[in-house]
Amino acid sequence: MEGYFVHYFAAENLPPLGKYVIFVLDISGSMGGRKLKQLKEYIKYILDDLSFQNDFFSIITFSSYVQVLEVVYTFKYTLCNIQFRFPFYFQFWDPTPSASSPGPIQRKACFSSWCLHFPATEVNILTAKAFIDSLSTAGGTNIHAALTHAIDLAERTTRVDLKEFPSKPQPLILFLTDGTPTEGETNAQGILEKIKSANSVLRIPIYSLGFGKGADFHFLQKLSLQNFAFSRKIYEGPDAVFQLNGFYHEIASPLLSDVAFDYTASEFKMKEVTATSFPNVFRGNEVVIAGRIDLMKYDDVSNEDFCSYYQDQILLRVDISGTGTRGRIDKVESPPTQCMIPSPSSFKNEDQLLERLWAYLTIKQLIIKDLTMDDTEPPQIRNQAKESPKEQAIRLAMKVTLFNILCKSQI
Repeated sequence: MEGYFVHYFAAENLPPLGKYVIFVLDISGSMGGRKLKQLKEYIKYILDDLSFQNDFFSIITFSSYVQVLEVVYTFKYTLCNIQFRFPFYFQFWDPTPSASSPGPIQRKACFSSWCLHFPATEVNILTAKAFIDSLSTAGGTNIHAALTHAIDLAERTTRVDLKEFPSKPQPLILFLTDGTPTEGETNAQGILEKIKSANSVLRIPIYSLGFGKGADFHFLQKLSLQNFAFSRKIYEGPDAVFQLNGFYHEIASPLLSDVAFDYTASEFKMKEVTATSFPNVFRGNEVVIAGRIDLMKYDDVSNEDFCSYYQDQILLRVDISGTGTRGRIDKVESPPTQCMIPSPSSFKNEDQLLERLWAYLTIKQLIIKDLTMDDTEPPQIRNQAKESPKEQAIRLAMKVTLFNILCKSQI
């Protein structure tokens, strides 16, 4: 006999974690006009929402080169410009000299991380807004340089400067562009591979916003999925700022990080459980996990007797772990599970809900897995698998659809 379970989890009554928001903003020539005006409104809206007690921020803008906001003690702002022409970009990021690469370009003094990230104080917010208002557009789109510097800045800042900060600020990169890479590394797959490698240790979420029809949304979608986040497409129009604000509210209040669920039960074998680990849980969001239960010890028990016996019993145990403002959290729950044993002859519409929800979550995750697969992998290696994630998703979708049609025909 088999059954299904669905577990809903929402973090409540927890203080939000601090954030370290790294804005990576496209100011290439194509961002001119209304798009730049809406970008400025959006960033100033987020700056106003940051908490002066817990949050930090950095601002990186890019076109053909990268600019980083630096605040000096007079509370005026200056720009640290990283200007380069290919192939000097690689010399800048390569820390080891060689015969072909004479060594890294010397950074200006402001590139020590202490002057590139700021607490969200009133003075710093006003300074950042003045910087945002001063932005103008020109040049190409060097996406690789901007993201590489953002990861480098986040790593140095979180490992050194913010390591002992009480609110344990969670770094996140908010990346907005309206185009495709035209400067530096211009191969989309090459950028994906290099950013994924650079971010493999710190695992910083990179949230991508594709602004307008010129953005390569497939690339941005892959970039975010490979880097522990998600992307959104922002359509040009008068309501673009509202679209941007809606996206920000999804990630504005992280409550837990590195969240994991471990399901155990002595009587049952758990199988085909959907994703059980999540980089962050945000306020207002709900985690949904589903799986199948193999009731091995009860093959000879009728569905009616089994459900009657377990109607008011605890079937599953789940160990939940994560990191909050007070450090590591470990919690044990025993959520009651609705008893549902598949039996086509006795199915009702409501009985199909758990299976369909499990199938929906599984198909969604298979699609994500297919999107994040390495396109450069040799065909002979890809063909070793019996089914690709896309093929598995199609097979499961057809199976559930046909099964539901069969059940409805028998009601």
